[in-house]
Amino acid sequence: MFTLKEETFELIKKYMQILHTVEEAFEFISEGYEAHDLTGSEELVKDTFKAFSQIMETHFLLGYYFRDKPAVLNVLAEFEEVAKLSERLHSMVATEWAKQQFIHEQLYPAFIEWSTAVQKELNPYIQS
Repeated sequence: MFTLKEETFELIKKYMQILHTVEEAFEFISEGYEAHDLTGSEELVKDTFKAFSQIMETHFLLGYYFRDKPAVLNVLAEFEEVAKLSERLHSMVATEWAKQQFIHEQLYPAFIEWSTAVQKELNPYIQS
């Protein structure tokens, strides 16, 4: 294990907070889908698209900081699959219910799987 600079440590902590926030948004959207309630979901979907942009931008910095850590680089690269699903959702011409179903059945589970993996790799670097 190597020592992180304070700025890298803070970047990882903020990154993890973004992941947690996106997870909460997807959870809310998914619960709304199950309850047949779209209230607030459309705005949350837009917010997750913005968060995905932040995640991808942060990957460039994390890729630099962890350039000698293949496990971290690999899990960061796996976000591409989540991004593809997000792009697919963004380009969908469908009802809000169909979009909610896509999130509930595909995007949310893919994000959770990826997020869990990336947190597993990064948590050791930020735990005291």
